[in-house]
Amino acid sequence: LGAIAMFFTAYSYSTLSQHISSSGSAYAYAGVCINPAVGFLTGWILLLDYLLFPTLVAVLGGVAVHAILPQIPVWVWPLIYVAIGTGVNYLGIQQTAKFDKLLVFIQLGILAIFVLLIVRLLMLDSSQITLSFRPFFDSQWFTPGLIATAISVAALNFLGFDAISTLSEESEGGGRAVSKATLLALVLATVLFIIVVAFAAFATGNVDRFAEGNATNVDRFAEGNVGGIWLKVAFSIIVAFVCAVGNIITAQTAVSRVLFSMGRDRMLPAFLAHVHTTRKTPDYAILFTGGVTLLLSYLFSGKIESISTLVNFGALFAFFVVNLCVFILFNFRMKAQRRIFAHVISPIMGMIVIGYVCLNMNIHALILGISWAAIGIAILCYRKAHNQNIAIDLEGKKLLD
Repeated sequence: LGAIAMFFTAYSYSTLSQHISSSGSAYAYAGVCINPAVGFLTGWILLLDYLLFPTLVAVLGGVAVHAILPQIPVWVWPLIYVAIGTGVNYLGIQQTAKFDKLLVFIQLGILAIFVLLIVRLLMLDSSQITLSFRPFFDSQWFTPGLIATAISVAALNFLGFDAISTLSEESEGGGRAVSKATLLALVLATVLFIIVVAFAAFATGNVDRFAEGNATNVDRFAEGNVGGIWLKVAFSIIVAFVCAVGNIITAQTAVSRVLFSMGRDRMLPAFLAHVHTTRKTPDYAILFTGGVTLLLSYLFSGKIESISTLVNFGALFAFFVVNLCVFILFNFRMKAQRRIFAHVISPIMGMIVIGYVCLNMNIHALILGISWAAIGIAILCYRKAHNQNIAIDLEGKKLLD
């Protein structure tokens, strides 16, 4: 249900990426479909998501591994994660893609081992495995109110597919390749989520044994239940490391392209638009992102909830604007190409879903997010007062590695 809820937004990203080929993603979409000022504000708020997400991952990964290896200070892990992520990104998009593939194969391998061990345990001693449809449907908890709340939470687990749109200027297939990849990413994530949750539930049995708020312990318990303590420790370390590095690489790839695009348009300092002469990557933006991520990792150490809520605010705002862009573009400026589902029903449903998810957002996140937006508005007012140009450059040099 969470995937279905996010499908509408993914479809909007897929639609716009075919018509607007820019590494600026939601920033460029809003600037072209609405106006450059809204584009800047969207990009500014989007930075909350793209700059803080690698910070969140670095902090989470550090805490996870430190719990298993307390001898190593927790601050060491974010340093390692960010150094690897920044280094890989600096080498170029082709090297980044190869490294990402390696990390994906490692994670798929871990998932395959986990599933095979559960199947093996079922064959050896079926009493330890609870095969039921309960992970998918439990009449005791299946009420409209709880399901609606659960959807708003589950939908946030799909954040990230939007980052693909930042590679529009570098992908060999251009906007069409990005369009297909966006929807494919959502489908694959949904399938993998279902597999992990279902098999973890099968191996766990009665989840009522876990205290409220400790649902994340289910996977760790399941690992220990099917493979013993060695699997629990090994998987925890490997998954924490691989997920942290992989997500930091992806997030830094995305945010460096948005910073590059905004720097190219002089919406942010121009040095962010610098392109490496041989690697053809926004090298200054990548290094800037790495430095900011490292700094924020220490400033926000132990404040995981605060980071995650701000990340959600930035992403949800951008999602809402992207859906709005599709509706405006095809209902006012490109009426001849309008399709009812793709350009009317889908974006409206996307805005409704995002609006509902925002209703369940932490009030402190809303206050901080609105405060960040207010800073962006103040910058806009300053630029206009000093007659500084506000425009989106879609003719800028493409990054081809």
